[in-house]
Amino acid sequence: MKPTSLKPLAIAAGIAIALSGCTKEPAVEATPAAQEAAKQTVAEAPKHVAFDIGELDSSINACADFNGYVNAKWVAANPIPGDKTRWGAFDELREKSLETQHRIVEQAAAKKDAAAGSIEQKIGALYRSGMDEAAIEQLGHQPLSAEIAKIDALKSGKDVAEYLKDSFTRGQGTLFSFGAEADFKNSSRKIAYAFQGGIGLPTKDYYTKQDYAAIREAYVAHIERVLTLIGTDEASARKQAATVFAFEKSLAAASLAPVELRNPENQYHFVTVAEANRITPHFDWAAFFSAQDADVTDGFSLSQPTFFAEVDRMLAKTPVADWQAYLRY
Repeated sequence: MKPTSLKPLAIAAGIAIALSGCTKEPAVEATPAAQEAAKQTVAEAPKHVAFDIGELDSSINACADFNGYVNAKWVAANPIPGDKTRWGAFDELREKSLETQHRIVEQAAAKKDAAAGSIEQKIGALYRSGMDEAAIEQLGHQPLSAEIAKIDALKSGKDVAEYLKDSFTRGQGTLFSFGAEADFKNSSRKIAYAFQGGIGLPTKDYYTKQDYAAIREAYVAHIERVLTLIGTDEASARKQAATVFAFEKSLAAASLAPVELRNPENQYHFVTVAEANRITPHFDWAAFFSAQDADVTDGFSLSQPTFFAEVDRMLAKTPVADWQAYLRY
């Protein structure tokens, strides 16, 4: 069903009527006055409302299949598009939003006389550059050369920690997720959240279970291919791909599974900066926040401490060459 704007009483009346036969006890008919009140409420509903009683499928017993009773007509009229794995009213809304955004950037790109430095000029220039396939192909991996040079220059775990901090400062972010969300225990404020990440396969199971062996093999081949595209010779790319996979496997082993993350307690672990630094003595959170000019005085959520403890262990123990292979990929 699409979102409804009917008065709550009208909706309640409709559902009550639909479910009136769901009890095993003899149904008690609404009094004539109540029936008339329900009809009057529906009659008084605004004519422009999105909820249409005709969208309900009266051929389906609401007591046996309420989902079908409410949604069957919409589902039948809105088959899943061939390029999608799911479809619903919110997916439709998202597609319409993207179409609107596309139209905006196309118009900005076509306007060559936009004032220099204006938002319109910036959007148009960015979009045109992204659509210039010939220039992109000609440049190859050259735009990444400065970043690769930074990675090649890393000499220690301390250098790696500095690089990670810098990547977030530049708005890129590597290894874990970071951002602001409402405080789970005080919704009047937002706090910083550091969240597990850094793996390329969907969940930790993909790195170990036999069911995903073929996917693992294809993934390692993909990593190797990506590394050759930045100029790595085939032998080195093959070796580094195996290294990257082993690196991600260590991160995955310390990560929580999606089912575990459904528990809010596994998504929220509020700590002070000093407490966080005790969990990750090789990664300075005070310096991390300072570099981003973020005022984190009370603390933040180091949401999965076990994951970040593993990251810290890897900063101290994993060879820098392994970090470099992972960061290049």
